[in-house]
Amino acid sequence: MAQEKGWIGYLSAGLFALGIPIGIIQLLPGSTYLCINEDRLSFANLFRVTHIPWNVIDHFFVVSMNQTGMTVHKIVGFNFVPSYDRASVGRQISSAIAQCEGALPSTYGSKSEELTDMLNRHLSEFTQKTGEQTNERESE
Repeated sequence: MAQEKGWIGYLSAGLFALGIPIGIIQLLPGSTYLCINEDRLSFANLFRVTHIPWNVIDHFFVVSMNQTGMTVHKIVGFNFVPSYDRASVGRQISSAIAQCEGALPSTYGSKSEELTDMLNRHLSEFTQKTGEQTNERESE
């Protein structure tokens, strides 16, 4: 390419070469993970960790990323509970563009449908557990 296009070919090859270290970093242990705890969902992408408490998540669902009418990629998206007021403008923009307020950066080796079902089960367990604790406090 560089022989045919000159400096533009070298520039293009250099830009694509920048992706090689990023690909290698994603293979390092701890750079990408999903951790499901009793009180929150944690995930990491390129060593950047995000924690989201279960009580601010409304539900999980599969989002199909389409290009010219064809499904190119499926991700796990989620919406926050209506009472969650952080980053409301950003969530509205994200919802308009991607039909979800947030999304996981990966499916972590699972099919997006399977991961969605598993996360919704954990969310349901958390909701039932905290609902029971709330009812117990109200009856005292």
